[in-house]
Amino acid sequence: MFSAVFGSTFRILARPAFGIPAIFVAAAVDAAIRLNGWPTANLDTWPRERQMTIAIVVLLARGWLDLTLIAVGIAIARGQPAGLLRQWVHVLTALKIGAIGVVMLAGIVLGALVVVIPGVYLMLRWSQVLPSLVEGRTRVSDAMMYSETIASAHYLRILVIWALAWGVPALAAYAVRHFVSLDVWPNAVAIETLSDVAWSAVLHAFGLALIAALYVELDSRAYVKTRP
Repeated sequence: MFSAVFGSTFRILARPAFGIPAIFVAAAVDAAIRLNGWPTANLDTWPRERQMTIAIVVLLARGWLDLTLIAVGIAIARGQPAGLLRQWVHVLTALKIGAIGVVMLAGIVLGALVVVIPGVYLMLRWSQVLPSLVEGRTRVSDAMMYSETIASAHYLRILVIWALAWGVPALAAYAVRHFVSLDVWPNAVAIETLSDVAWSAVLHAFGLALIAALYVELDSRAYVKTRP
């Protein structure tokens, strides 16, 4: 399962229909937030009205485009024709997904506040709600049950995939920051900022591709298992 998921993830990233817009959108949003001056990394300053408005609009637009990119990634993983206009997520669908996402997030946070394990369990159980709704595989009322159906036999594998997907890049970034010095270069601050934006954009695109690849793999395994 691990080789299938990560192999599919990199194939999705390599397709121009996904990789180019995913990286471009992530980099553009990161640059816009930096120029806006809020939100900051540690949220230590209260924004002005203009800053908050810009941040909300930019982040909502990013969320909408991310849903479309996940749909594109799912189509690529299934070997279907793919493109932003082909898989464009309707605004009403995006609003429904956003609403159910808020409900899930509240449940996960509440579970994590009580004890960490229930929060992780709910996160695993509902991990496939978003991509299943993006693809239109299930209705909103059935999305959580469908997610549990295709993911329940693979919780440990999903957790390991998440750990590898986020742990390895985090360690790589840590190593670069602590063992590679940019101080000897002219305009070191600008170089560091541009490298941060580029790295964040690639990681964001990788995360979207992974969501699509993992969902298709779990859905395919569930189909094979239940097929007569």
